[in-house]
Amino acid sequence: LSVLVSLPWQVLVECGACQGAFTSRLLKAFPDRKIIAYEPDHFFFNRLRERVGNRASVVMGDLKAAAKTKCDVFFASSCVYYIDRLPLMLVQSQATYIVVSDELQYHETILNRLFEVSKFDCIAEKSLPARLEKMNGLQETRYGTNVKVFKRRGYRARGGRQ
Repeated sequence: LSVLVSLPWQVLVECGACQGAFTSRLLKAFPDRKIIAYEPDHFFFNRLRERVGNRASVVMGDLKAAAKTKCDVFFASSCVYYIDRLPLMLVQSQATYIVVSDELQYHETILNRLFEVSKFDCIAEKSLPARLEKMNGLQETRYGTNVKVFKRRGYRARGGRQ
């Protein structure tokens, strides 16, 4: 959430929203913004829709479908490794900013190079330590993660080509 506060955006696409735990936090933190949450799994899609109701647009779809949606920020957290080849759909998104949250090793071995050759610059980075967190009333281990914000080269702060 802290990296999203510093970005100028009105529409955010969340890829792999699962049951909507983070989606709910987005809606609370940014009540005046449009959130479009994509989830490909039927079970989690239904839970997501129940959880957020009409406060967000909830769409049954995968990374490929989400990447086609017009937005300012494309957000993917711990989901790009579910696809069976290099996550090219991330950089094919029309978003000005792409925020990826994943383990550091995945950033170092796959994502950093992908964004570099696709003309994106890393403009912010934050590491989150491992921690215990409540999820549906149960303690869950959250492994450390690395959050990076990539900005498409040639875009001004408010979007649009230079």
